[in-house]
Amino acid sequence: MTAHRARPLAAALALALAALLSLAAPRASAQAVPDTLELSPAARMALQSAALSDAERAALRLRHGIFDDGDLTTPAARARGALAMWNLDSPALVDPAAPAALRAEALVRAGRADEALALLAVPDGSRALLVRAMALEDLGRAADAAKSALLCKERGDRDGATRDERMDAVEATALLARVEGRPARDWQSMLDTLGGLRDADRLDPRPRVLEGRLLVEKDRFQDGVAALREALQLDLRNGEALHLLGQVALRTFDFDGARLAARHLRAINPQHPLAPLLEGEANLQARLPDDAASALDALLARFPKHRMALALRAAADAVRFDNAGVARRLTELDALMPGSPLGPYEVGRFQSIMRQYDAAAAILAEAARRAPGWSTPVAELGLLEMQSGRDAEAQAALRKAVELDPFDERARYSLKLVDMLEGWKQFEGERFVVRCKPGEDEVVARAMPAALDAMSKGVCDWLGYVPAHKTVIELHPDHKSFGVRITGMPWIHTIAASTGPLIALEAPREGAPSKHLGRFDWLEVLRHEYVHTVTLEQTRNRIPHWFTEALATYLETKPRTFDTAQLLAAALDGGTLFDLDAINWAFIRPKKKTDRSQAYAQGAWMVEFIETTWGRDAIVKLLAAYRDGTPERDAFRAILGIDRDEFMKRFTPFAEKQLREWGMVTDPPLEQLVSEVRATKGAGDAGPTELDDATVERLLAAHPGHPDLLELSLRRALKDGAKPDAALRERLETYARARPVDPWPHKLLAKDAMDRGDSDAAIRHLEYLDARTDNDPSFATELARLQRKAQNRAGARTHAERAVRISPYDAALREFAAAIAAESGDLAGARIHVEALVVLEPDVERHKARLARIDELIRAKKKP
Repeated sequence: MTAHRARPLAAALALALAALLSLAAPRASAQAVPDTLELSPAARMALQSAALSDAERAALRLRHGIFDDGDLTTPAARARGALAMWNLDSPALVDPAAPAALRAEALVRAGRADEALALLAVPDGSRALLVRAMALEDLGRAADAAKSALLCKERGDRDGATRDERMDAVEATALLARVEGRPARDWQSMLDTLGGLRDADRLDPRPRVLEGRLLVEKDRFQDGVAALREALQLDLRNGEALHLLGQVALRTFDFDGARLAARHLRAINPQHPLAPLLEGEANLQARLPDDAASALDALLARFPKHRMALALRAAADAVRFDNAGVARRLTELDALMPGSPLGPYEVGRFQSIMRQYDAAAAILAEAARRAPGWSTPVAELGLLEMQSGRDAEAQAALRKAVELDPFDERARYSLKLVDMLEGWKQFEGERFVVRCKPGEDEVVARAMPAALDAMSKGVCDWLGYVPAHKTVIELHPDHKSFGVRITGMPWIHTIAASTGPLIALEAPREGAPSKHLGRFDWLEVLRHEYVHTVTLEQTRNRIPHWFTEALATYLETKPRTFDTAQLLAAALDGGTLFDLDAINWAFIRPKKKTDRSQAYAQGAWMVEFIETTWGRDAIVKLLAAYRDGTPERDAFRAILGIDRDEFMKRFTPFAEKQLREWGMVTDPPLEQLVSEVRATKGAGDAGPTELDDATVERLLAAHPGHPDLLELSLRRALKDGAKPDAALRERLETYARARPVDPWPHKLLAKDAMDRGDSDAAIRHLEYLDARTDNDPSFATELARLQRKAQNRAGARTHAERAVRISPYDAALREFAAAIAAESGDLAGARIHVEALVVLEPDVERHKARLARIDELIRAKKKP
C-alpha cells in the first residue's frame, strides 16, 4: 500500500495558509548574476539617433556589445570584436594590421605573456604600457611590471589625458598596488577618478567595470554588484563583468549564480575561457575537486600557460589531498612566473576553506613573502589563524594586512576583535579552555569547563576519538562580536560555530535582535559543536559536510521535535528527500527556507539508519576512511557494502517504518476513511463529508489507536477550554502513545495533572516537554519546584541547573538554584550561583553576605 502522511488536523490549516502566503509573496532575490542580459534604454535610444553616421553607429554597437560582422570593417574593429568575445584564437588577433596592444592583450589572456612582451618591445601609448605591465607581472618580473605601470599611470595623470588614458592609469595603479604595495589612499583616488569619468559619459561601460572590480576586491559586494550590473546593461558581451559577478556569487555560496554567469559567458562565446574558470572554482568550493580538475584541464588543453587555470588546478590537487600534484603544478607555475604569489595564494585559500590550517598557513605565508606589498594573502592568513584559534599569529597578520590596506573591512573588523580578546578572562578544565569578556559573562563561562568535560567523555567514547589538544570555547558578548570571530564580518545567522580547534558562541541572553539572538541551553549547543571539533580532527577535516552535521545533530540529547517529524514526513510523502549530493548543497546553498532544517534532520536520520543497520562500528570505520582521503562513494562500498544510490533505496523503507511508529503515516489514511464514509452515504464525489461524532467513534472502534481519529475526537471534546475527565485523560494518553512526537497531549495532561495536584503525572509530561524545548526555562523550573516539593533533591538540582543554563543571567533563577544546591548539601554548587548573583546584582548586599557565609561553611567543612 502506498504510504500516506498523516497531517495532524491543527497543523493542516496553518500549513495550507503558509503555502498560499508563500505563493503570493514577491520573490526576494539577492543574487549577483542577472537572469537575463538586456541593453539599457538609454543605450538603445543613443543607438537610434538619426544624427549618427554608419561608422559612428557601428562604433557604438561595438561599445555596447551588440555588434555583428558588418560592424567590424577595419582590422582594429575586428580585433576589438574578437577581444570583446574572448575569441582568443581569432585570425583578427594575429593580423599585423591590428594594433599591437590589442594583439598583445589577447596573448596575455591566453597565458602567452612572453609573446605579448615581444610584441610590445617598444610600447606605443598608455594601453600598450599597461598590457606590457600585465605581461611582465605574468612573467614574475614584478619590478619591471611596476616601471611600465608607473609610466602608464603618469600618462593618465597628466593634463590633457584622454578618457582611455585616465582609465588605463586606474588599471595601472591597481596593478602597482599588487606588485608594489601602493598607499591605501590610491584606492579611494581611483574610485573618485572613475566616478568623474562615469558622470562625464553615462553610456561608457568601462568606468563601471573598473569600479566594480575595485569594490569587489575590497568585499564591498553590494556596491560592486550594482556597478557591474550597470556595466552589463551598457555592454552585453562584457566578460569581465560577468566573471566578477560570478565570483561574488561564489563568495556568497551562490553556486547556481556562478554557473548562470558561466552560461551567460558561453552564450557570448561557446569556448569562453572565463566560463571554465568559474566552474572550476565553484566545484572547488563545493568540494568537488574531480569536477573542478576536469573543467580546468579542458581549459589548459587550449591554453597550457594560463596562469589562473594552473593556480586553480593546483588548488584542485590540494582539495583532493594530492600533495605531489600540488608541488608539480606550483613548480610548473613558478617556471612561467618565478616568484609570483598567485599559485601559493590560491592553494592556501582553498586549503583554508578545507580547514587544512597548518598547510594553508605555511603556503599563505609564502605567498605573502613573495608579494610583501599585497595585502590579500596576509589578510587571508590572519583570518585563517583566527579560525584555528592561534590569536597571536592572527593578530600579527591582521595588523600587517590593515597597515597595507585599511579599506579591507574583514581584516579591520577581525583585528579589532583579536585585540579585544587579549583582555578576556580564561577558565580551564581537563579538555577545554573557556574565554569570555570580563563582567557578566563570567557567570556563564566559569561553570562551563566542568560541565563540558563531563559532556565530552560521552561524545568521545561514542566516536572513538579524543582530540589531541584542549578545545578553546569563546563566549561572545553579542551577535556582532560572534559574527566577526567566525566570518570576519558582523553578520551571521547562527548562535554558535566550530572551526575545529575553536568553538565560538554568542551569549544566551535576550535583548535587541540586532545584538542578541535569545536564550538557549548552552551545553546542548556546545555538545553539537564539539562533535564537529572531534570529527573534524578525527578525519583531518576530510569528513563530508553532511556527515559532520548529521553526527552532530544525531548526538544531541534533545529528542526529535514534532516540527522535525512533520518536515521529514512531508519530504518522504512529497518525494523530496535529499540524496547524498543534494544534502550537501542544502547546507551550503538552500533553495527553499526549509532545506537547511531538513538537511540537519534527514542527515541525523541517515546516521540512525547506518547505526541501526550496520552498527556504530561502521560509522567509526567511515570516519577512518575519510581521514585517509577515501572519497565517500568508495567508503560506502568498502564499509557498508553498497553504493550511495542503493543506500538511499534502503533508507526509504526504514524512514517510512519510523514515520509509522511516530504516528505520522497512518494505515488506513484518514482520506481513505472519509472516502469510504462518503461512498456509504451516497455522496459520491460531490464533496467532502464531515465525520460526525458518532462516525468518529465507530471508526475508532474499528481502528483503535488511529492517531488522526484520536486527535479529531479529542480536539472536538476539548474545544473552548473544556477540561478532560478520566475518560478523556485516558484517550489523551492513548493519543500520546499513538503519535509520540506530538507535544499537544502532554501539554494538556501536564496542566490537568497540576490542577489536580498529581505531581507524578505532571512531572512525567513536563519532562517530555522540557526535553524538546530550545529556549524556554519554564518547564525545567517547574520540574525543579515539583521535585523539590517531593524531596527528590537530585532531580530538583538537575532541572534547576538546566533552567539556569537556558537563562543564566536571570537572578531569580540563580537564587532558586542556589537554594536547591544548598539544601542538597552541595555548598560548592550553591557558591557558583551566589557568586553569579554578586556579579548580576552588585548592589544587593545580601548576596555578598550569603557568599561570605557559604565560604565560611566550606572552610569549616574542610577542617578535621
